[in-house]
Amino acid sequence: MKRTVPCAAFLALVAGMAMGIGGIQLAGENAMRTFGGPLDDRGSSLRLLDDGGYIVAGETDSSGAGGTDLYLLRTDASLNVLWERTFGGPGYDIGNEVRICPDGGFVVVGHTSSNGAGKADLWLLKTDAEGRQVWSKTFGTPEDDWGFAVLLTDGGGYIAAGSSGDIAANQDIFVVRTDEAGNEVWTRTYGGDKDENGDGLAAVEGGYVVSGTTESFGALEADAFLMAIDSNGEMSWIQTYGGQGVQFGHKLAVSADGGLVLAGASISPATGEWNALAVRTDDRGKLLRLTTFGLPGAGEEYATTVLPADDGGFYFCGTSPAQNGGGPDFLAAKLNSRLKLEWQRTYGGSGRDVGLSAARSGTGLTLVGFSDSFSAGSKDVCLIPLGRSGFPRIADGRRFSVAGGCE
Repeated sequence: MKRTVPCAAFLALVAGMAMGIGGIQLAGENAMRTFGGPLDDRGSSLRLLDDGGYIVAGETDSSGAGGTDLYLLRTDASLNVLWERTFGGPGYDIGNEVRICPDGGFVVVGHTSSNGAGKADLWLLKTDAEGRQVWSKTFGTPEDDWGFAVLLTDGGGYIAAGSSGDIAANQDIFVVRTDEAGNEVWTRTYGGDKDENGDGLAAVEGGYVVSGTTESFGALEADAFLMAIDSNGEMSWIQTYGGQGVQFGHKLAVSADGGLVLAGASISPATGEWNALAVRTDDRGKLLRLTTFGLPGAGEEYATTVLPADDGGFYFCGTSPAQNGGGPDFLAAKLNSRLKLEWQRTYGGSGRDVGLSAARSGTGLTLVGFSDSFSAGSKDVCLIPLGRSGFPRIADGRRFSVAGGCE
């Protein structure tokens, strides 16, 4: 059904500004792998499994029931396909985040226009360990309801976050809690007279923290936010982060000291350039540090995901404008515990290579997104394994030398 492409010609342009390394091209077999068919295929989320393989959720136009379908991919540790599944109907059906369940199965959150109450509904899909559907549930209003984040709750159920409302008018943060069978326990919306969007979720003592972007509660046009809710969905506090220009909030992580770290983007009002945004707070969302990072003059650069590192620092992953004359590239960066940049790198070819998420692995981290530089079709799901210093690794764990080729 799908073709898998090991990319021997993959070029990783290393933008190691903080370490004085720039313009190095690395090449080698299996530095990355793409999965796809003749049309568009995208990976939006991945998790590392106990056997060293990965589960990937996203979307596909290449196969399925028609239109765009939710795509679920299971690989082994060498990034070989074990199985792949599609779910959906004739409309637009996508997966935005996947989590591993205690029974070995998976839960995916996204949105569907093929089923549900409105134009699009938040969608929770539960599968077994082989990707076979256990149940499928939709939640929403007559307008557009999208799901971007999901967590397992202490009681065995699930909590999901996203947005709800008319895209052309006003959207609010949308949070749904269910039991273990996906039945609704409660739903809540949070917002003001402008647009809000919930993009990330983290479990904290006494409840959850939602991250995203707000136009109603910030200082100016749009700010990143963190919002704490209890187990019943009652809001405990909300904090916004920004100032001049526009700040977008994406995913968040809990730091070792119980504080919070947020990934996002900041747009300069003077130049219009985007830089990746990193925010660190205490456990109540009080700002401790805020910084932006990116390549000088790069243009549109943003961080979608943050992951704790073993040394107390953080990995940030996202997308950067190409440094090799092509379209955008995957971005990975390492910041220390005080959000000081240690290194940053970009990875891509002559086309569009967009990083959407990442997961920690035993040898560093693995990026996921889509690529049309090395695709079998228009664009393909793309996985890039990296070592702890951000250099690509081939599937058996060997690292590429900076001179090109394999060690």
